[in-house]
Amino acid sequence: MITVASLYQVALDNGAKQEDLPQEDDFEVIESTPSEATEVLKKITTTPSNPLQKYSLNGKSEEYRQQMEDDVFVLEGIALRGQITNIYAAPGSGKTLITLKLLMRQPSNGKQVFFINADDNHKGLTEKLQIAEEHGFAMLAPGHEGFKAPDLIDLLSEMASKDLAIGVVVVLDTIKKFTDPMSKADARKFWNVGRQFVSKGGTLITLAHANKNLDSNQKPIYAGTSDSLDDTDCAFTLRVLKVDEAEELKTIEFENVKNRGQVELRICYRYSTQSDLSYRELLESVEKVDADSLLQNPEKHDEARLIQIIEECITDGINKKMAIIDALVEHSGTSKRKARVLVEQYTGNDPALHKWDFERGDRGAHVFSLLSPATASVEEPNEQEDGC
Repeated sequence: MITVASLYQVALDNGAKQEDLPQEDDFEVIESTPSEATEVLKKITTTPSNPLQKYSLNGKSEEYRQQMEDDVFVLEGIALRGQITNIYAAPGSGKTLITLKLLMRQPSNGKQVFFINADDNHKGLTEKLQIAEEHGFAMLAPGHEGFKAPDLIDLLSEMASKDLAIGVVVVLDTIKKFTDPMSKADARKFWNVGRQFVSKGGTLITLAHANKNLDSNQKPIYAGTSDSLDDTDCAFTLRVLKVDEAEELKTIEFENVKNRGQVELRICYRYSTQSDLSYRELLESVEKVDADSLLQNPEKHDEARLIQIIEECITDGINKKMAIIDALVEHSGTSKRKARVLVEQYTGNDPALHKWDFERGDRGAHVFSLLSPATASVEEPNEQEDGC
């Protein structure tokens, strides 16, 4: 019920003067039902709500904190959970190979990993599918099991809107099969949805093409508009540093060009280029090499230096065969194949030919020790001959 006091207050709030208002005795109190005057009063006394207020996240910080991902790598040193990461590389440089190798190394830890293979033939898809099955991540391909590339953007949007993105990792090989990198409109639409997906706890990794020609600094040039780089959290270019025809090895470099998080600035890998290897054997040939030593001296280290490193390892207690090989690769940048050959070449018990030998330890392990340097034999003088 409206009171005289409330009417007075409304009048005063709207500029009326006290002396101009009627006194309480001038009013007759009657019982009444809500009327148009009541609705007017509600409108006057109610503060309009800002239309943005209903979208405010305030009050949900604790809920979001619990959902927040720590800096956990999906691809070691390269791609963090909860981010968009782009990898730009020319065809044939090894971006798919290295990505799969790094996925194989990571435990699932509750992640749902979906590798979408849109850039392969039937044989390649089959080989990679077997790898995915063995290592616990899902392989998808457009045209198989009803999946279509244009559906991806709606699926990412659905996961974001229904809070199904937390812990989900999506790897796209390659991005051009899901959006036109040359179209700003298409790119803007795709990356907007990608941002929604990762903001709800998902992880998006895209493999993208770079131009075949390098820039003036011999760095890869990514293909497409700037949107893919602008809208990403982290990005790497991949280039071939060296192809060793004699050892049949290719060395590649990941170089960071944008980051949000503690990712590596530069990482190098090496893998075999032997033509008769299966894809599984090709994956097994992938090995990380020390980027700094490799870039400082991309040529093969001389044998004397490699021998010195091995001798230092054995002296320091790194004396088992595989440990010596791994240490030599790490400290010299040489290949694992070269390291193994060198260790075996100088193993034996003849100090004139060999540098070290081994004894069998626990479980058949080869435990190495250094040989004493060979010394030239000196003939004792023949007293009878000296007397002649």
